[in-house]
Amino acid sequence: MFPVYDVALTYNALSVADEDILWAFYREMNGAYQEFYFFTIFNESHEGLYVGIGDGATTIFDIPGVISGPAAVYVDGAPGSYSLLIGGGSEGSDRVEFTTPPAENAILSCDIVGTHRIKCRFAEDELTKELFTYQLYRTGIKLKGLKG
Repeated sequence: MFPVYDVALTYNALSVADEDILWAFYREMNGAYQEFYFFTIFNESHEGLYVGIGDGATTIFDIPGVISGPAAVYVDGAPGSYSLLIGGGSEGSDRVEFTTPPAENAILSCDIVGTHRIKCRFAEDELTKELFTYQLYRTGIKLKGLKG
């Protein structure tokens, strides 16, 4: 129902220290084994982002990003009654607090202007440091989008 985003990270230039940070993170994630969140770097308009599914009890949900402009949150496609909370969400995302808990199985979505948080993992499992560095500058380090 909601899109999954695959991303390729390609750089024109990085310091050796920044290359080492990225390599260490790749190793920490065990290549493609462990999932993580990636934030887009541009403040853009994002529509129809998946927020969650209501359970009839929970009132606070993570927004999949950081809001820098207008935002709207929907319950089953209709505007909800809510307050936006800056920060406090998973991996630094913003949150939404509904006045009343969304009904069980209600689909929650949002439109935001800001950066989008993407759940992903590295697409390749066992890169050498040399191949990792080569891909940073030539073909990109591929991130596989995940649901959630």
